[in-house]
Amino acid sequence: MDERAETLNNQSPRLFVTGGRDYSVDFLRCLSCFMVVMVHSSRFAMPYRDYHVVAIGTNDWYGMAFYVTLFASPTVLFVMVSGIFFLTPQRNVTARKIWSKNVPKMACAYVFWCLIYALYRIHMMDPQPEFTAKLLLTEWIVQPTHLWYIPMIIGLYILTPFFRCITKLADGKLYRYGLALFLGALLINSIITMPELPYGSYLKTIVGYTPVSLLCQYSCWMILGYALYTYRPSKKARKMLYVAGIAAVLVAYVVLILQYYTIGYNGSGELSQKFTIPTFFKAVAIFLLMTNVLANVKLSERATKILVKVSNCTLMIYLVHWLFLQIIYDNKLILCWGIDPVIGVWIIAFVTYAAGALVGVIFQAVPWKKMRNAVLDQFFPDRTVLVTRKK
Repeated sequence: MDERAETLNNQSPRLFVTGGRDYSVDFLRCLSCFMVVMVHSSRFAMPYRDYHVVAIGTNDWYGMAFYVTLFASPTVLFVMVSGIFFLTPQRNVTARKIWSKNVPKMACAYVFWCLIYALYRIHMMDPQPEFTAKLLLTEWIVQPTHLWYIPMIIGLYILTPFFRCITKLADGKLYRYGLALFLGALLINSIITMPELPYGSYLKTIVGYTPVSLLCQYSCWMILGYALYTYRPSKKARKMLYVAGIAAVLVAYVVLILQYYTIGYNGSGELSQKFTIPTFFKAVAIFLLMTNVLANVKLSERATKILVKVSNCTLMIYLVHWLFLQIIYDNKLILCWGIDPVIGVWIIAFVTYAAGALVGVIFQAVPWKKMRNAVLDQFFPDRTVLVTRKK
């Protein structure tokens, strides 16, 4: 029995750096990424922009509303996975490595894809404006809807050395204290997000004087991800959390429908946001299910290569999926074939996911490091000699 299998049968800490590659984390990354694509595919089909694929209140709309509730807020799972990678004390994660590798990578991706989405928006303008540098710059500085995640995760990367001070302590009481604060803040935030709540405006004003907003932060999700992976709950507790996760989805869906009939479409769905109690139990249930049930999964060599390849492409899928969805919906592809939208959004999601993975594979095949070194050698011919001497 390997070390990972052994730790799953007792309560000793499970280290991400031992026992070989944990493919359950790769499964979790792939699933989280598909959830992103699926929730956006479903949102596009609902009254969004000018698409209006399904009408409000129809049976198809109820199906889309359930999809949105089920797959909502998958980015918290991304953040929790980042907690495993960056906050495990035994992994060599330093401020220098973060600033030299992770931050530039995400910053370059952000700038480049903001440009791509700007060009697409300009292309879709009707009537077509004159293409000028001013127009391009004006559109370039507009953040695409889904790319909010990149500046946020860069901020978490920058603060990682401070978070690692917490995980290095390995203090169970400290984790429980933080969890209690986080859950309390999520509970309060869940209550005040209910727009039809009696005296809701007064409650929001009062809560605004409290530190709830300071506790509802992605850093808490990041630390929670590390803690749940390393100090996993008992088997009995995990089963209870699985049930709580299912109940959370059902409660959020029922509340969404009730809110729709009470205040209309635009004000519903707050319980599926990223800092609410239903999202907490849903995310925790998915996280524990994937990292525990699939921890000892046996894959063939070919399946392993495919899984790792797709897992490594999840960032690219995230970056490009919104563009593919826009192209599909702007041109009414797939859904114009007469396919039921409740089924069509799945087809769109799978096609988009596969196309994004293909872009990622092509991108990874380009020898970027060699190209960079070739350029640097042209400007700094003695660079290799200086690096060798330093070593």
